[in-house]
Amino acid sequence: MNLIRLALLATSLALVPASSKAADSLATPRKALPPKVEARIRDWSGGYLGIHAGLDANAFRSSAPTTMPALSFSGTKDTVGIGGGDVGVQLGYNLQLGNWVTGIEAESSLLLMHKESSSTHLTVRQTSRHAIKGKLGYSFGQTLLYGVAGLAIAPVRFTSPANGGFPETSRSATYLGPTIGIGVEHMLTDHVSLKAEATLASFGKHTLTFPGGSTRIDSGELALKGGLNFRF
Repeated sequence: MNLIRLALLATSLALVPASSKAADSLATPRKALPPKVEARIRDWSGGYLGIHAGLDANAFRSSAPTTMPALSFSGTKDTVGIGGGDVGVQLGYNLQLGNWVTGIEAESSLLLMHKESSSTHLTVRQTSRHAIKGKLGYSFGQTLLYGVAGLAIAPVRFTSPANGGFPETSRSATYLGPTIGIGVEHMLTDHVSLKAEATLASFGKHTLTFPGGSTRIDSGELALKGGLNFRF
């Protein structure tokens, strides 16, 4: 009998913790874990068409001596700077591989108030700027940091005033030169992104010949612009 009583007592003591745990679990139900949210993947691949606006500055330098004003600029050291606003469009295509993004873009801009006027010295006027650029960048999801390099195209018109018996004469030239730059682009929606970009172009030296003589023109350009791209 004593053995039976001891066995029953041991069994009852073993059941007490289990019954209390069961009661606790019934009294305080577990909270359901929130569903796991997958991070949204942003893909920059595809074509896009965009618009931009900004500011840029152009610098020109003549090799003619200051004693020949019809062939030299009126600024110090025979230099002149012109600048103003610009508006334009761009068309491009991106390909994303992992976080790296490569692409190509063609850009065309209309330049506003880019001219220098003088009745005694060489003057210059530029009304447009164009570029074909390659792109390489790194995607942080919605934000893309990138660099560009390519070819810039600048149609320019120079005018030499009447001087020393020579008539007023104009010459048009289309300059080609390398351009490099950096930019950042941020997705506002799946199809619209906002961009900011800075580029620098160098057009080297080119010879211009007028009735009064010849001069070599060295020029370059800095452009700052912001815009919107519409992806398709």
